[in-house]
Amino acid sequence: MKKNILFIFMSLFSMCLKGQTPQKFSYQAIIRNSSNSLAINQKVGILISILQFSEKGLVVYSETHTSSTDANGLLNISIGDGSVVSGDFTKIDWSKGPYFVKTETDLLGGTNYLITTVSELMSVPYALYALNSQPGIQGDKGDVGSQGPIGITGTQGPQGIKGVSSNIKLRVSFTGDTLEFEKGKFIIIPGISLTVNKPVNGYGPYISDVDGNTYKTVYIGTQHWMADNLKVTRYNDFTSLSNLTDAKQWLNSKVGSWCYLNNDTINNKLYGKLYNYVAISNKNICPQGWHIPSADEWTILIKYLGGTNIAPIKMMVVATKLWGLNIKTTNSSMFNVFPAESRQYDGSFTNIQFSNFWSSTLTDPNIPHSLKFLRVNFNGKNTANPIPSSSILPNYSIDGLSVRCIKD
Repeated sequence: MKKNILFIFMSLFSMCLKGQTPQKFSYQAIIRNSSNSLAINQKVGILISILQFSEKGLVVYSETHTSSTDANGLLNISIGDGSVVSGDFTKIDWSKGPYFVKTETDLLGGTNYLITTVSELMSVPYALYALNSQPGIQGDKGDVGSQGPIGITGTQGPQGIKGVSSNIKLRVSFTGDTLEFEKGKFIIIPGISLTVNKPVNGYGPYISDVDGNTYKTVYIGTQHWMADNLKVTRYNDFTSLSNLTDAKQWLNSKVGSWCYLNNDTINNKLYGKLYNYVAISNKNICPQGWHIPSADEWTILIKYLGGTNIAPIKMMVVATKLWGLNIKTTNSSMFNVFPAESRQYDGSFTNIQFSNFWSSTLTDPNIPHSLKFLRVNFNGKNTANPIPSSSILPNYSIDGLSVRCIKD
């Protein structure tokens, strides 16, 4: 059976003012299956939550919907008009934002919600906002202007030519809009869309993996990186990886595998997971639209941030206790490197305050298990003034290293 996926997500807000303010706004999504075909006339289950202040903030309201896609795979619901789970939609104070919409979807029509997305409400329907807003100070009454003359009625223009039908979709980006046409064609609205105004540096939108983990992202130069270490336990086609704690099993593993640093779950929050080469050689290890960086892509990052000795200072978190050294770091790039160490080929864990990241580049086509990776380590660990440095070196394929993904 083909698994359905939420292929295009968009939230559209429309309000109609009549005798009173309607307590709802519309939401649309296009559903496609794993073959990129529209899921036509299919029943789906939706859990909608309104979060306050952040994508993991307080749930001020939640509701469920059971609806069906139409003949074009389009799902239409009204937020505020579902079966209430918690909260009161009419009592949301839209002036005390920001607010985020969390969408959880069961593509089989039930309540087993497997797909989760969170997006910020970049604008609030005016009529809803006005319900909780306070009136400002009334200004002075202006002078009444003179009545202008009534213009003459113009002649009726000719009838326009009949238009042609087209499959047009509206994708709402984080900072603007892009009109998408059939066969991959699109038009960017100048000065608004994210493609035009992509920042050179700074945090970008959050992304999620198939396990529901969310990750910061960061723009650095011409590249768009994950700003957290990967934590996923499944490929993005939902195939599971193996969690191997035993050293011998790790050494002999021929399948994609992961482990926690020192096999301790407490390390997952800061350091993420460590993966073997089999895991990262599968193109589905990263969230869709992202991939394992090549050695060249790591080199571009290091050069942009100042080279092998300057870049680590800008990449490493400011946490002397974690690094175990009195070193000066700024993390000014917001790349957030933590000392996640590594798991060696014999299954043991290193403990010398450095961080290793996989790359997809082979050092030698005839040695497929010898890979390049980025190592952020220290020269002169026992000296009074240790200097951070980075290098790209060969590595054993059965080692366990951290993973950062880069945008396609």
